Amino acid sequence: MKLLSRDIYLIPDIDKTGIKQANKFGLKFLSVKIIRLPEKLKEFKDFRGNKCKDITDFLQHEDKLKLNFEIIKQNAVPLKFWFPIFDSEKKIKNYNINTVSFLNFLQAHGYTRINDETNEYGYSYARIIGNIVEKILPKSKNKGVAGIKAHVKDFINEYFSYKSSTLRNKMFKTKETDENVLSNLPLKTDLDFKTFDNDFMYLTFSDIAWKVTKDEIIESKINYIDKYIWKSDIKKECKYVRKAKVPIFEINYTPEFEKIVETNNRTKIDNFPDIDRYTIKINDPNFIFLTFLKNTSKIYWQKEKQGIALSEIEKKEQSLHLINKIFSLGYLASRHKNPDKAWAVFAMDAVDNISGKSNGGTGKSLCYKSLIYINKIFDIQGRNPEKTKDRFIFDGVDEHTFTININDADKYLKFDFFFPYITDTLRVESKNTSAFNIPFSKSAKFIFSSNFALRNVDTSTKRRLLYTAFSDYYHEKDDENIYSETMSPGKEFGKKLFDDFTDEEWNKFYNFFALAIQTFMKIDIRIEPPMENIIKKNLKIEIGENYFDWFVEYFNDTKKLNTEIVRKDMFDLLKSDVPQSTIFLTSQSFKKKLQAFCRYKNWIFNPAEALKNNTQIIRNSIEYFYISANK
Repeated sequence: MKLLSRDIYLIPDIDKTGIKQANKFGLKFLSVKIIRLPEKLKEFKDFRGNKCKDITDFLQHEDKLKLNFEIIKQNAVPLKFWFPIFDSEKKIKNYNINTVSFLNFLQAHGYTRINDETNEYGYSYARIIGNIVEKILPKSKNKGVAGIKAHVKDFINEYFSYKSSTLRNKMFKTKETDENVLSNLPLKTDLDFKTFDNDFMYLTFSDIAWKVTKDEIIESKINYIDKYIWKSDIKKECKYVRKAKVPIFEINYTPEFEKIVETNNRTKIDNFPDIDRYTIKINDPNFIFLTFLKNTSKIYWQKEKQGIALSEIEKKEQSLHLINKIFSLGYLASRHKNPDKAWAVFAMDAVDNISGKSNGGTGKSLCYKSLIYINKIFDIQGRNPEKTKDRFIFDGVDEHTFTININDADKYLKFDFFFPYITDTLRVESKNTSAFNIPFSKSAKFIFSSNFALRNVDTSTKRRLLYTAFSDYYHEKDDENIYSETMSPGKEFGKKLFDDFTDEEWNKFYNFFALAIQTFMKIDIRIEPPMENIIKKNLKIEIGENYFDWFVEYFNDTKKLNTEIVRKDMFDLLKSDVPQSTIFLTSQSFKKKLQAFCRYKNWIFNPAEALKNNTQIIRNSIEYFYISANK
């Protein structure tokens, strides 16, 4: 056809399919001039009510668009952007670059701009291949992360790797790859990245995708999804992912609790015993990550080790710990944010060892490290209690960050600093750009792990927390001979979790997380672990170690129970016995600590029969306490 005509033109439709086919054709026949219809044409509707998209539609609305065909024809250029310059002997001495054609060439290869408030430009770049989108920064921010100039240069150098050295030299030196030129690429604003909602979430792999809902996991080819997918979301740990024929585990309501849930009676639901609410069936006992979670839930592992049969209640407690952990992982892996479920997961040790210290090593960090293979995580080291004074504490967080992990939190870390961000907008101050806000719906979920119980747990704190508790099944050998040997996952399984996974184990891992997300979607109630030990740990922190020991010693004299005690005499004795710890202790604080100790011991502080319809026990201007230990 080139022999029969001076120029060949292509007029593609401006819908997704038309653009795709035009790029494919234009890259195959680089000299064909492409007439690009204006995007404004989409604002008009054809006789079927569909968006206008082709040359026929354009000619019908030419007057309204105030643009005639001849003008857009004159502006048509081919995708071939390099043109030879000949010397006097008709030999190529150099090349000219047509900037418009160069930008169209890059656009045909998927390069574009996208909105991005996380940098000073207000946009980033992207390369779209099929429905996979790779985000590219305007300038390199971190070592090893290329900016747009380096990215385009690498692409062009590879594209021209077999072209003449003269052309390659020109491309090495050209300024067309500078950011100020590339910023003329079109800004795409219609990319649909909504790969999750309250009732579904996609997990994407190199060639397939799973759509997880509360009822099923649907597997399809990744290019069949009508969503755009970030390249960073493609899971690459497993070469070949396949959906398991039999689910690795199954978590359901017990028949009794399901009947209660169906009534939607909040009071009956809240009063139903936690350990009788759920069942778990493990269909693959050989999957080591699930075995690891099961072991971290064995509160009574020492009894089992000694061959002592567990009671039904103890078995149910251990099962509930496991179900709670799986639920928490499903909650954190699920990207949808529900204001009614704005929780922070707080991972702690379930029991204190004999010395009363929490030494860690129980598997908390390793458990939640698993999330880095599902979503982007931002780590904050919690050992420094002054970390909350850093105004740039969230520098590096963006709307693609789905979990913020405060790891190994110190007991004096100000947890309440994070609470507004758990339930509301997350403000990010950056060293390299202006501050910006991430709305709640797009902000990250929080996970805390600590060897210490929370201090000052009030109603507001409780509302924001989803506890998980880890047994001391995994532990370190210590000098006090509490544990005679070290038990770690590496020692037990003969390999490192995640780092040493085989393809088969990675496949099971992703099946596990699909089921964990499904469990979170299916069970509409926050699944708490057995709370007794957690409550006692928190009460012990609230009381304080010195005061706790003093109360224990004081009430060793059982004559002080089930009788009236003069408040002032008890308070004065405490100050006399532990003078250094009570310098700033007020009488009211002392009373609150005593009340907390009574809750710890399951005693009743000032029972109704002792108060006799009063709020205090006062006679002759003297206040008394009454501690009932009968129940």
